[in-house]
Amino acid sequence: MIDNIKLLNYKSFFADQVKEAIDEQQKINRSQMCNLFKTGELSLAYVDSIQHETGMIILKCPRKMAPRLKVQKSVVILAKGAKQALGDHITEWTCRWEDFCANKNFHSPGSDMTPMYYMHESDSSYDYVACSGFSSKLYDILSRSIAAGKSLTLIIHNPFPPVEYFRNLTNYMDSFSSNEELNLEPTINYDEWTPEELAFDEQKPTGISDAIIDTLANEHYCIVQGPPGTGKSYTIASVISSYLDAGKTVCVTTMANKGLIELIKQKPLHKYVKEGRVSKTNLSIDERKQVSGIKAASADLQVPGGEMLCATNYQLSSVFSEKKMTLYGLPQYDLVVIEEASQAFLTAIVAFKQLSIDCMIVGDPMQLPPIVKLNNPQYNSWNMSTQVEGLKTMALGSKIKSYRIVS
Repeated sequence: MIDNIKLLNYKSFFADQVKEAIDEQQKINRSQMCNLFKTGELSLAYVDSIQHETGMIILKCPRKMAPRLKVQKSVVILAKGAKQALGDHITEWTCRWEDFCANKNFHSPGSDMTPMYYMHESDSSYDYVACSGFSSKLYDILSRSIAAGKSLTLIIHNPFPPVEYFRNLTNYMDSFSSNEELNLEPTINYDEWTPEELAFDEQKPTGISDAIIDTLANEHYCIVQGPPGTGKSYTIASVISSYLDAGKTVCVTTMANKGLIELIKQKPLHKYVKEGRVSKTNLSIDERKQVSGIKAASADLQVPGGEMLCATNYQLSSVFSEKKMTLYGLPQYDLVVIEEASQAFLTAIVAFKQLSIDCMIVGDPMQLPPIVKLNNPQYNSWNMSTQVEGLKTMALGSKIKSYRIVS
C-alpha cells in the first residue's frame, strides 16, 4: 500500500534541498561581478598553451587570482560582445553575475574543469595553472584558437548547485508514485543483515562473477558489498562483460565521475572500449586521452545492443525530467549497475532500478550517506533517514539477494 504522506514528505525534503542551494547561489547571482572578483568567487584567466598529449590546458591568471587547486570549477570563454557592452576592464564590471550568465552574447557554453598544479614561469605578474577536465567541445575551441594565434579570455566560477537532480527525483515520484519500493522502511537491524559471502577461489577464478550473474538471471536484482581490495571493481567489470558479449545493453551509474573512469579501465572491459562500445556522459578531453576509444554519450542516454553507457547519478536522473520523458521516453537497459550506492537516495536507487531488466546495486550500507542539509526539525518526525540512507533502506527493508565479497 502506498503511503502518500511519506511521498509528500520526501518531496518536501527535496524541495528544501533545492531552496537551500538556490538561496545560497542567489547571493552570488545578485552580486556585481567586480565584487565577486574581489572575494575570489570569480577568477580571470587567459589561455597560455595546451598540452595535447595529456589534454591539460595551461591558464595564466593575474597574480593572486588563481583558483584553488584540486577543486572542481566551471569556466566560460568571454565573447567579444561582453567587452563591447561592459567595457575593457573586466574585473571592474558592475554587471550582476546572473545577468552576465543569462546573456548568451557575453560568453560561450560552459565546461567543468579542475586546476591541478602550478607551473613555474618567468613572468611574475601571472600565476600559471595546469587544468584538466575540460569538455571536448571547449577544448576543441581553445585548440583552434591557439593554433590560429588568438588569445582567449576565460572566467572561472564555482559550479552551479545540482538542483536539477532533486527536481528529477521529485518528478519521478510524481510520475511513478505507485512504485511500492518508494515506501520501503528497514525491517531488520544492520547486525541482522546476513549477505552471503563470496570468496575468490583459484580453482574457480570466475566463481564470484558467475554467482552474481546466476542471481541476476534468476532473480533480476542483487546487492553486492565489497570492501576495498576484494576485487569488487574487477567483478563488476566481469559481470558487465558477460552482458555485452550477449549483445545486451548496460548502464553504469555512480555519484562521482572518477569512479566511472576507474571502472572503464578494468581489464575485462578493455576490448569493448577499443571497439567503440563504451560511452560516457560529460566526457572530458583528458578522459578521452586516458581511455582511447571511449565515446560521448548521446542526448537520450540510449545505447544499442552490446554497448555500455556510463553516467553520473545526476546525468542519469535527467531521463526523468519532464522534457526528456516527453522527447525520448525512458531508456531501458538489460543491466543497470548502481555503483557507490551508499551515496544515492532511496528514490534514486528505485528510479534507476526501474530502468533495468536486471540491476546490481553495489556499495556498503554503512558508508557515509549523501551530504544534505538536515536543519529542518521536522525531518526526524518524517523519518527522513530512510530516504537519505537509501542503500541501507534497500538492504534492510527488501528481500533482494545480498552478497559480500571477502578477500
